[in-house]
Amino acid sequence: MLLGVFWAVEKQWPLGGIWLLGMVIVTVGMGHGALDALLLVGQFRPLSRAMLMGVAYLAVTVGAGWLFSLSFPVALIALLLMSAWHFGEGYPSTVICRVAVGGASVMAPALLQREALSELLQSVTRHEAAWLMDLWVALAWSWVMVVIALLLLTVSAWSGKKAFGPYRARATSMAYAEIFLVVTLNIVLTPIFQFALFFGAYHCVAHIARVQQAARHHEGLPMRRAAWAWGISMAIVLTLMAMLWLWLRSSGFRALEVNAQVLHWLVVVLAAVTVPHLFLVSYSQRWLDR
Repeated sequence: MLLGVFWAVEKQWPLGGIWLLGMVIVTVGMGHGALDALLLVGQFRPLSRAMLMGVAYLAVTVGAGWLFSLSFPVALIALLLMSAWHFGEGYPSTVICRVAVGGASVMAPALLQREALSELLQSVTRHEAAWLMDLWVALAWSWVMVVIALLLLTVSAWSGKKAFGPYRARATSMAYAEIFLVVTLNIVLTPIFQFALFFGAYHCVAHIARVQQAARHHEGLPMRRAAWAWGISMAIVLTLMAMLWLWLRSSGFRALEVNAQVLHWLVVVLAAVTVPHLFLVSYSQRWLDR
């Protein structure tokens, strides 16, 4: 029923996914990224060292943003590869399991919604759209091979009566469920709408819950203060975005050129903030799993 509602909304507003993604990034996206401050405090002691690493974090973000702003293809390819690794965080079974899950939301659209993706790329970068689409499809087929490898490993373990272990078996079952869900979203919705829903309603929420759960086992981490700060800042950002949306709508924001520019900068910004976030979360893997 929920998918039906989103499908109907998307039919009424075909380019709404771009703006939904923008809203998601500046609300729950920034909120889940803001919790990196807790990871810095938890991983680097004393506080002065954590603050120094925080400065380095911001410097990497700015540097990556400058680099990606010079080339949209570089930003897009980097975002695809980083997402395929980062979205599989939390799956301890194997690297294959992690990439199979993480790549679903960014690779499946290239096979299931190729025409829609091609139109999006054409609107953003006409000259490089063709080879970017071909490269995206090639990466998607590589992801399919990883999923097949995961299936073969699972069948081999079961047939040989070599259990993954209770935790790993449960994680593998969840991996297949997540892949199935993402593929279903890609069949029903367009790529941007699918990614916005996956990123905002699942990945960000799961990461926030994971950090909160880990923080309960570590003394001295101000989760309540962080939660209040996050809530207030996100309320302000959401209000500003709503005002911007109303202003752009009154100005005829549905023009293709405006949406193309918005999508261009969404990719650049998301790729830039993902670079330090990816490394910090991967570095904090043990801390998060305690």
